[in-house]
Amino acid sequence: MNLKRKKYATYLCVMLVAMFFMPTAVFAHGKEEHKGKGIEAVIISGAGTEYVIKTTESEYTLQVSKDTNIEIGAAKATLSQMTPGTAVTIFGTKLPGKIVVAKEILIHLENKDGSPKGHNGTEHKH
Repeated sequence: MNLKRKKYATYLCVMLVAMFFMPTAVFAHGKEEHKGKGIEAVIISGAGTEYVIKTTESEYTLQVSKDTNIEIGAAKATLSQMTPGTAVTIFGTKLPGKIVVAKEILIHLENKDGSPKGHNGTEHKH
């Protein structure tokens, strides 16, 4: 019995250390990994912690924070990659007054109109 407890404790410690030291990029995932339906939108304008987004329903104010997880494909992304025309899927909370507080933002690899990223005013450098 004592040997079993030691093995379990060792296993638990190894798992905790591995989870703690793994880079966050390992945990990046695509849209299919999310539970629930995200909000499909296009960035209209904004910077910093507040953006204006347009959905098929209406325009909303998107609020982001330092805790908001932003991804493009399977990699981490930054707010600077959210330029006007960028198509995104947002997982978060809709509040009264047409405000969306983002927990996670997935930047699409192509724009809402289907054109490759870099057209329609988004990141593209020659």
